[in-house]
Amino acid sequence: MTTEQELAAESEQARRELLGRLPPAERETAARQLEALARVATAGIDVGGIAPDFELRNIHGYRVSLSERLRAGPVVLSFFRGAWCSFCNLELRALQRRLPQIEALGATLLAISPETAEHSAKVAERHHLGYDILIDAGNRAAQAYGLISEPHQSLAGFDERFGVDLAEYNAEGDTRLPVPATFVVTAAGRVAAAHQAGDWTQRMEPDAVIEHLRGLQPQ
Repeated sequence: MTTEQELAAESEQARRELLGRLPPAERETAARQLEALARVATAGIDVGGIAPDFELRNIHGYRVSLSERLRAGPVVLSFFRGAWCSFCNLELRALQRRLPQIEALGATLLAISPETAEHSAKVAERHHLGYDILIDAGNRAAQAYGLISEPHQSLAGFDERFGVDLAEYNAEGDTRLPVPATFVVTAAGRVAAAHQAGDWTQRMEPDAVIEHLRGLQPQ
C-alpha cells in the first residue's frame, strides 16, 4: 500500500466491516445503494468557482473567516459529518498525519462540521488535532457550498447516522448533514481542487491534497 492509498485502504476496511454486520439481503441492498450514491453528482462548488466566504466559531469560541485565512495563503476545507462517523474519524486522523506537509506549503487546514463545540472538542482531543474544527451551526456554510444531504432509509443498517441523535449532537438541533467534501482554495479564493461524493465512505486522499497544493507553488 502506498501512502497515496492509505486513507482509501482504511476506509475500505471500515466499509467491509460495517457491511459485514448486516444480514445478507440488507448487505446487498446497502452495497448497491452506496454504488448508486457514488455516481450521483453533488451540487457543490466546482473547480474554478469562487469559494463562498464564511465566518464560523472554532471549538474555543474564536471566530474564523475564510477570507481572513486566505490572506495568509491557500486554504484546505474539509467538510465532515461528525465525530460519530467512523469514516470522518479516519479522514481527520489522516489529515493530521499530513498537516506538517500541508502547512509547509503555506496552506491552512480547516475542518467543518455541524456538531456542537462540545462534541467537536472531543474528536479534536481524541486525535490530537493541530488544526481548527469549525462549528457550522445550522449547516449554513455547507448549504452555501451545496453540500446538504438527506438520509437514505435503505442504508439504515449501514449508515451510522441512524443510531445517533443528531438533534443532540448538532448545533441548533439541526438534523441535516453535509456531504463530506474537500476543497483546495487558492489565496485568490478560487477552488483549485474538489472532492465530493454522495457515498460518504469516499474521501480525498491527503496526499492528493498535498499534490494540488504543490501545483499552486510558483514555478
